[in-house]
Amino acid sequence: MHPSSYFISTAHNFLQKKIFLIISLFFIFFIGISSCKKTENFSPLAVNAPLAVTVSDSSMILNESNKFNTAITFNWTTGSNYRSNEPITYVFEIHKKGNNFSSAIKNNLGKALYTLSYTTNSLNGLLLTSFKATVGSIFSLEARIYTIIGDGTIKGDTSNVIPLSITPYQPVSTSLYIIGDATATGWDSTLADSLTPDPTVPGLFHYQATLTPGQFEFITKLGSLLPSYTEGTDSAHVFYRTIASEPDNKFTITSASVYEIDVNIISLTITLTKAALPLYSQLWIVGAATPNGWNIDNPNVMKVDAFNPFIFHYNEVLMVGEFKIPTGTGN
Repeated sequence: MHPSSYFISTAHNFLQKKIFLIISLFFIFFIGISSCKKTENFSPLAVNAPLAVTVSDSSMILNESNKFNTAITFNWTTGSNYRSNEPITYVFEIHKKGNNFSSAIKNNLGKALYTLSYTTNSLNGLLLTSFKATVGSIFSLEARIYTIIGDGTIKGDTSNVIPLSITPYQPVSTSLYIIGDATATGWDSTLADSLTPDPTVPGLFHYQATLTPGQFEFITKLGSLLPSYTEGTDSAHVFYRTIASEPDNKFTITSASVYEIDVNIISLTITLTKAALPLYSQLWIVGAATPNGWNIDNPNVMKVDAFNPFIFHYNEVLMVGEFKIPTGTGN
């Protein structure tokens, strides 16, 4: 082949390959651009999708023994932002039935939240405090969800209305005190010892202390003898006493001991048991034979045995004379 012919043929093949490569790259670029446009137009929320809300239970009688449990749960669908790519904010509304949500209680829940729950305690408080519902009577409510799209320029949606029928209860006292001549503070209602509320069981209170022969009962407020909880039908039950004309049957202690008391003012029950503990956690020694003499305001302290709380020691030099072992100072 002539050299010039070989050169022309080679150049022609190179040009063909270059043109093919350019056309291929252009085709790939065109497909990529088309795919990107489709992705940009995609919206995760369906156009005109209805905003719908459901409820776990629409009719209930609230019970304080379940105060920490979930009483009611609302769930709703995402609704639509109408392909605006704007975020959706959800607002929960609840109000008395028949008021058409005028001055309804609103709870701005923010974005990407599709459920709302109330505990028995919070729902009961809402009824009594915000709506002044009557204890023990059915109270009718209505609830719904509405949306705010972006800054509110685009009109949001409003869900279906959920009717509710709920019966509230009267909460029991959150404090309880013990008074009586069987206790260290006597019948002075301003000095009564407090019981400790149980952190997990509603209405349950605990108490541990030394009680001596005598009587006792419980009050709910320092300085006030009513309302009170006295002995009920038997020593295992308490009676809620609200007026002076009602029976005032007191609990009775017959032997001194450290007692553990559990009182549930919802179930109106009480348990009283002797604890395996000594009557006193501290003792003193006083008298002419002791270093501090008969000074009852500053007697010498006895030490509790490290292995037996019923045993007290005093390992000091005693002089000739008398002594006593008091259970307290100043008397």
